[in-house]
Amino acid sequence: MNTIWTDVIMKLGGGDELTKLHVKKVHRAFPVPSDFNILWAVVENFGKHPAGLAVTDEGMIIKATQAAVDESNKNVDKNKQCNYIYQIVPWDMFDPEDFEVSISDMRVNVSYGDIKYSGFENEVIATFFKRCKEEQSRRNAAMSKAAAKAMAELHAFGLEDIVFAVGRGADQHSAGHGEFAEKAGAFLDNVAGQRAQHIGADNAKGGPDKNVFIDGKARPVQCKFHKDAVSSVRSCFTRNKVTGKMEFRYLTLDGKPMMVEVPKDQYDKAIESMKQRIKNGECRE
Repeated sequence: MNTIWTDVIMKLGGGDELTKLHVKKVHRAFPVPSDFNILWAVVENFGKHPAGLAVTDEGMIIKATQAAVDESNKNVDKNKQCNYIYQIVPWDMFDPEDFEVSISDMRVNVSYGDIKYSGFENEVIATFFKRCKEEQSRRNAAMSKAAAKAMAELHAFGLEDIVFAVGRGADQHSAGHGEFAEKAGAFLDNVAGQRAQHIGADNAKGGPDKNVFIDGKARPVQCKFHKDAVSSVRSCFTRNKVTGKMEFRYLTLDGKPMMVEVPKDQYDKAIESMKQRIKNGECRE
């Protein structure tokens, strides 16, 4: 499990008392896969329609209330209506920014794109997402400071050709060191014998960070160097304000998805993360 979220859970409190019997009931009621260890949970109503939030060592599981299911089924063909709204989010895929949380009429409402988990009674569910977002922001800020320090150290080695100011404008993303990595990557591509041209410093919205020349043709590439593979892939997507769905944000002039470059040690997990988003209909292959 990602230690970021472990820290949040350890400080959270307010959940159900996880006796052996209660854990067994949560496993059965949600259901929670038998090989997932429940670390924290808030379950509302163990009757016909249990609902709430369960946090395990493998991922987060959320299940909507009966009221949220009924609302979702309004104006929907009877044979297409659902009995439950239920979602397992593995920690490798979890990003608290994907969830919108609000409280109204003393009820907690959680949205994931166009999926609504509304009507929870226990406000600690909202607190969970709030604390996760705060912890992620804090760690991103720490990464930015670390990146600035690394840049200064590289400058001391005389790499003036690829060292330049980090955080150069308002559009600089939360990783803090993205543009530095883009220019360094293009520099190293050329050293390795692959022609590359860094172009990302113009901050053109939706534009490539560099062109890599393959068979004499320029191929636009987006460079993503966030703290982990999931964050690097997630930064390639944005929520459509009309549909509420996540969409791949970087397209070539002919409407095809750009290639994405991530650090070598993130490659395998980035592939899995992108496959999941393609499966979810967020990006075409």
